[in-house]
Amino acid sequence: MGQYLNIASGQSFGGLVKAKLIDPDQAIDYPNSDTHGFASFASSDGTLLECPYVMTQSTGHGLGNCKDNRGNQYRLAF
Repeated sequence: MGQYLNIASGQSFGGLVKAKLIDPDQAIDYPNSDTHGFASFASSDGTLLECPYVMTQSTGHGLGNCKDNRGNQYRLAF
């Protein structure tokens, strides 16, 4: 089961998401980004994954950093 939330750059996720593994307001440098978001995923085997990201609405491209509850870190690009 997963979910995501996009908000305008400059806004905070405070009170909007309940992150457990990573700061959803973590700054990511991405040229011309105008939106940032936070995605989370929980599987039936107990795996939890959280990803703050930034994106450019006009292109739909973005970058993010993800972390799971097993200590693994990932780079997200879309």
